Amino acid sequence: MKHFIITFIGALLIAAPAGAAGSRMDFTLSGQSAFRITPTTAAAGNPWIAYAPAVGGLPAWNSGGGGGAEQWMFDHYLANGIAIAGIYAGDLSGNTDQRAGYTNLYNEMTINLGYAEQFSFHTRSRGGLLGYNWAADNPDKVAAIGGIYSVTNLLSYPGYNQTQIDADPKLDNPIVRLAGLVANDVSVFHIHGDSDSVVPIEDNTQIVKDYFDANGGDATLTVIAGGGHDMNVHWWNNQPLTDFMINETLAAAVPEPSSAALLGLGGLALVFRRRK
Repeated sequence: MKHFIITFIGALLIAAPAGAAGSRMDFTLSGQSAFRITPTTAAAGNPWIAYAPAVGGLPAWNSGGGGGAEQWMFDHYLANGIAIAGIYAGDLSGNTDQRAGYTNLYNEMTINLGYAEQFSFHTRSRGGLLGYNWAADNPDKVAAIGGIYSVTNLLSYPGYNQTQIDADPKLDNPIVRLAGLVANDVSVFHIHGDSDSVVPIEDNTQIVKDYFDANGGDATLTVIAGGGHDMNVHWWNNQPLTDFMINETLAAAVPEPSSAALLGLGGLALVFRRRK
């Protein structure tokens, strides 16, 4: 049922980025730098996407266009009424301190600003460590994870080994924390190159795809032949990944009716029939 509804919503609402409008606000949250990009008109349920890693010049976006790699995808998100937010929480290993920053952001977005309680993660490279570990901590709050050559295995990242991970309670490796994502129907979609020497596909997103496939999860992995860890436009102007993020995020912001609600509607219909 979930996939039918997602497809239907996507067919109706996905719009071209032409004319996409939004505004960016940079602010400080619990002493950390954060941002929020809001569409001119929000979609039903006030949907949003968290971006990781929000570090340095990432993400580069501006309302006039030409802002950087994520401009095209972000314009699509905004054209469909979806906000984007992120926070720079220090370390880029996805450790517990960094995840706490995104918990602060989540509370700001949902409790203080009224955004949807379930959102999606847009992860780029090292942002995969953050997105997957936060989602493993909070699988009921994440609808989907989309990624561009995302790191999902801390052991593949320079400077980390299993002994270090075991000795540091702040460190977690996403690839051993996937069970809760599958159990909570978190969908994932990654694009990754088969020539990526910085974040090897076989040590990262291929492991995620294999686990989801073996355990009944919903995972898509598109392999870019010859793709490396680079700035080629095929990463940033990728329509299938963008459509996936829009569909999943919009659907999560307006949840399916509960069984109790459906029974209530059925009972109401029965009353009407009896009154005829």
